[in-house]
Amino acid sequence: MNDTVKFIVEKLNKEPFRKNLNFISFDNLQGVNLLQLLNDIFGEIDPKQKCDIRDEGPDQTAIRMFNLLKVLKYKPSDENVPQFRQGLVTGDKVVVHPIMKWCLERLQELKKRAYLARFLVKLEVPPEFLSDPMVLELNQQYESLIGQFIETHKNYDNLTSSQHTTADLKHEIEQMEDEKEQILKRLDRVKNRVSGVNNSSSMLELSHSYRLEVEREEKINQQKAELKSDINQLDLKIDRLEKALKEQQASYHDLNAETIVQKMEEENRVNAYFVNEKFPKEIEAYRKKLKDCEEIGSKPALTQAEINDIRKKIDNVNREVAQLIEKRDKNRDLSDEKLIMFRQQAIIISRKKEQMAENLKDLRLEQTNLEKQLKEKRKNMGEDGEMIKPEDFKRFVIKLRSKGNNYKSKRQEIAELQAEFVTLKRTEEIIRKKFDSVKDHLPTDERFDDESKNLRERTDELMSKKEIASKISQKKSELAPILKDLKALREAIDVF
Repeated sequence: MNDTVKFIVEKLNKEPFRKNLNFISFDNLQGVNLLQLLNDIFGEIDPKQKCDIRDEGPDQTAIRMFNLLKVLKYKPSDENVPQFRQGLVTGDKVVVHPIMKWCLERLQELKKRAYLARFLVKLEVPPEFLSDPMVLELNQQYESLIGQFIETHKNYDNLTSSQHTTADLKHEIEQMEDEKEQILKRLDRVKNRVSGVNNSSSMLELSHSYRLEVEREEKINQQKAELKSDINQLDLKIDRLEKALKEQQASYHDLNAETIVQKMEEENRVNAYFVNEKFPKEIEAYRKKLKDCEEIGSKPALTQAEINDIRKKIDNVNREVAQLIEKRDKNRDLSDEKLIMFRQQAIIISRKKEQMAENLKDLRLEQTNLEKQLKEKRKNMGEDGEMIKPEDFKRFVIKLRSKGNNYKSKRQEIAELQAEFVTLKRTEEIIRKKFDSVKDHLPTDERFDDESKNLRERTDELMSKKEIASKISQKKSELAPILKDLKALREAIDVF
């Protein structure tokens, strides 16, 4: 715990917080002060969170913090969620300190996540509203804009993370231009040698057509491999559909026409209840609430005295209602008791019916969300929504491990070459310093100067050999078509 407090104090004393805290002053923070400090950290992550928590209610503060932690995907160490919520509301150190440490450890990452959440957290539209064509069209446009934002932000990340500068690109272009000139000169020399050969133009045309046919063959082989991959994917999809068909047939094997009709009638009764009873009541309640809000909004603001008078009127009306109910109970006949019992039972049944309808509505909404999540998971797990089989996943893991081992070996080799380059560079500097120190005492004849110059040139040649080798390997793939033409021309020269 002391390490956690020390880490938090060090981070809060630096930019951008600069709180000037020490170990004791931070440890003495409790309740509202500790929550305000946590809210300052949240405000650095998301500017919308910057506020004074004393200006808002505790419930509002707790809901706002819970929503932000949900967006940031914070997972509390304690699995007791009610205790965690209570600790966050009261500003308990046991709950708040781990949140502070978690946020300060990954501040930049959480800033990016909070920024993206403003655009990527989708608004959940109830399925019954999507039946409206206008709402459905707007929802589709909304989802397409989210997809465009994802692609744009991905391209932005790729551009910002690119290590190539303008100077590097210009240098590469200059190198490519030089190599192009050299290849064109070599090509001109070869053409001059071939110009004296009989039927040279026809041989050149044949070699050119041969190269085109080879490239065409490579493209056909590539298309063939792609078609095989598509066929394998379609075979997997057919297997999955056949399996699903068998499962459906097995589930409906024991059903007959009567049971299917009964299920359809039951579903129709439920839908009729929604359309004829539940939805009209909810619409009427919303309209009434909207009307009341409009009336309240059109009236001027009430003073405290007017609010007190309205409350007194409400209390008086409630007392009158209670007195009337008491008089009704005293004057009730015995013959009405059965009717009252039946009415109470009817009320209870109607309430249960409404509760079951609400539960059914929630379950349907949950089913829709789960089906949507399952579809997204299938798309993420494989192409065309296909799930990756265990055998394919094992092969992928083996291939990934081999690539990882190859990457580690190549990286180690690069590190060794870099260390060797540093050693050679240092050796060259030492030799140059020694040479400069004894240069004045050496004879100054031209032969010695020529030998020292040759020695320096050979040293520079050895030092740049690795760089030349890397450049050759980079440009070899780009020069492949021209080298093929050169090879064909050489074969033509050998024939004649």
